[in-house]
Amino acid sequence: MKKIFVAGIGFLLLSNLSTEKVNATVYTHNLVYTHTDNTQSATLEGRITFEDSDDAHDDDFVGQFGPALIDRDFITNVTFTYTPSGGNPITINNLQVTGIKFVHNNGSNTDYDGNPSLYSQFSTLQFYSTGGAFNLNMNDGTAFSQQAGGQDDFLLSSTTYHSPGPLPVLGLLTAFSSMKKLKSKYKNQTKSIIN
Repeated sequence: MKKIFVAGIGFLLLSNLSTEKVNATVYTHNLVYTHTDNTQSATLEGRITFEDSDDAHDDDFVGQFGPALIDRDFITNVTFTYTPSGGNPITINNLQVTGIKFVHNNGSNTDYDGNPSLYSQFSTLQFYSTGGAFNLNMNDGTAFSQQAGGQDDFLLSSTTYHSPGPLPVLGLLTAFSSMKKLKSKYKNQTKSIIN
């Protein structure tokens, strides 16, 4: 156990001494919606993943005059979960969410790494679905408004950064411990085969 602990500390020190900054190119954000009509008890949640290394990351607006087809090389995953009042959660994902409309609020490129928040960088961010368990429509005239299930209106109120997250330190210790156990089992099996 002492060797595992020393190895873990050594790994952490080496990773902190690295002079090269590692930049992820895939960023995922949670879309947080507020219900704006009817009983106020329905919910809508979303998650979107961007491939920042794609050329489309420099676009300032897409679908400015209506929904545009989602560029799947740039937006690699979109998921929405709608829970109607008194009902069960219903999910649509990726290929069922076909249209997007976004406008950057100051004409500069978007930072997808979560700083600043995705929400603060757009003046419009809306989605459209053409199939799946429920319909998702853009409400015209309101920049962040969505309608889900044909009846409940929602307004994007914020975004939270989802991933990539930092590697958990305790996960490294578990990995080293597991490797030690496997090595021990392998040695025991090898000895029994030889004898």
